[in-house]
Amino acid sequence: MLNKRMRVRVPFDVEIHFDTPDDQIRSKQLQDISMNGLYLETDTPVQMGTIGTIKLHLQSGDQHIIITANGKVTRSIATDMHAPGGIGIEFTEIDTESSIHLFNVIKYQLNDDVDDSTER
Repeated sequence: MLNKRMRVRVPFDVEIHFDTPDDQIRSKQLQDISMNGLYLETDTPVQMGTIGTIKLHLQSGDQHIIITANGKVTRSIATDMHAPGGIGIEFTEIDTESSIHLFNVIKYQLNDDVDDSTER
C-alpha cells in the first residue's frame, strides 16, 4: 500500500491529554506521531471535527517537558472486539518551543528505530 503522508510518522510511548469542550481523554497509547498530528488509541468516542488542546507529557530523568498544541479530530474509529478504537488528530496550532521539542522527539525516536533495525 502506498503511503501518501508527507511527514514521517514514528511509534511513540508517552502520556497524552486531549481536552475538548465536552470531554477529557487521558491515554498512554499513542500509536504514532508526526509534525502534523498523531493517532491516539482510546475507547472514548469522539466526533470528527472536534477541536481541543493536546498535551504530551514527556519525562526524561528529572526533567518534565510538556508539548502543547491545538488540534482537530480528523479520524475516529470505534472500538470493536478485533481492534482498539482511536482518533487521529491534526495539529492546527503549535507554539515554537513545543514544535522544537516535538521535532527532537521524532528525530530521536526515528534514530532509535534505525539503530534497532541495523542491529538485527
